[in-house]
Amino acid sequence: MKNYTLLIINSFLTRLATSSYYLTILWIMYSITKSPFLAGLADGISAAPLLLGFIVGALVYRNKKKKLLAIQSSLLRVIFLCFIFFSLLYNNYIIIISTIYLSTFFIGLSSNIMSSLRVLWLKVFLNEDKYKSGSSTISAIGSLAQISGYILAGFFLLTRFSISIFVLIFFYLISIMPLLFISYSEISDDRTKANLKDIVFAGWNYIKKSESTKELIILDICVGLIFGEIGILLTVLTKTTLDLSPTFLGFFFVSMAAGTAFGALLIKKIHLNFMYTFTLFTMIGAISIAALGFSISISSTLILIFAVGISEGATNVLTFFTYIKIIPKEMTTRIQGIFDTFILGITAFSGIVAGFLIEDVGLVDTLYVESFFLVITIILATRFKELKLIKG
Repeated sequence: MKNYTLLIINSFLTRLATSSYYLTILWIMYSITKSPFLAGLADGISAAPLLLGFIVGALVYRNKKKKLLAIQSSLLRVIFLCFIFFSLLYNNYIIIISTIYLSTFFIGLSSNIMSSLRVLWLKVFLNEDKYKSGSSTISAIGSLAQISGYILAGFFLLTRFSISIFVLIFFYLISIMPLLFISYSEISDDRTKANLKDIVFAGWNYIKKSESTKELIILDICVGLIFGEIGILLTVLTKTTLDLSPTFLGFFFVSMAAGTAFGALLIKKIHLNFMYTFTLFTMIGAISIAALGFSISISSTLILIFAVGISEGATNVLTFFTYIKIIPKEMTTRIQGIFDTFILGITAFSGIVAGFLIEDVGLVDTLYVESFFLVITIILATRFKELKLIKG
């Protein structure tokens, strides 16, 4: 359990810094450019490396020194944050925007690597009967870290932008400490020496034969597309529609993260089959997102965002638990990489799509479009046969 505890500590610190980073970047970009599209582009670039997820997953699986890889990935974040820090001191908008785009890509790449490592380590450090509670706990801890990160960003954005980035550098540095103390026997057999092409195609071939995995990927793509747009939507809602400070944006993100944590814990108490549970919580998200279009007060906005968070947290844990349950351990990182390509990679476009829709049809109509898309996802889910057989 020592390794699992260290993994949780690392996840908490990393999630805190990452959530704070993305809120900070959204606010900086929207403040500088006044464009939802360009701000959404920055949000989307963070997920662009996930389109290479199937290759990253295979490389992680093949790598014999996964602990060292995790440390190197964490240091990569620190290096590129330093680039942003110095560009802010130089105070040239073109350089700042270019540096943010470039750095956000590589920080996203680092997150991609850590995502594959975290899933692999979760299966190595825990027994099978602990997968659901373990994944639920790490998701809830991650949501609490998000809350801390959003509060942190909301507070420091009231000062200089460069100070906000400096604080993030500090948290990413200390997140490396738990990794130094993780100790376990690395996989060192003939499978890790396999050709990279064979490793990648082994994952693809598994998915082709597994109907439940294909169904899970499709549902996660649909849900991920919508929840991936929340960041830019809340930024525009706070700064333009409600005309509030970044502190309130932090509060809105806190409400979202609190709902996500609550949803992640709540799902542990529900033992319906996959389809009933997925339908219930996705519908909560659809109704809440549509209702945001009618919200005119801070309190009602906080409540509705909390409900959206419940939906996201519950569906994330549900699909993550199902993913761990149906996929063999030796295929984990390879399938995780392909999952990242399809599921998380779609968020590379979600922020851009949201920014475009906001500029074209306005914030309220964009919310209605999101809600309608979630309803369509529920209808699609009812046609999947394999996932209906899986217990929650």
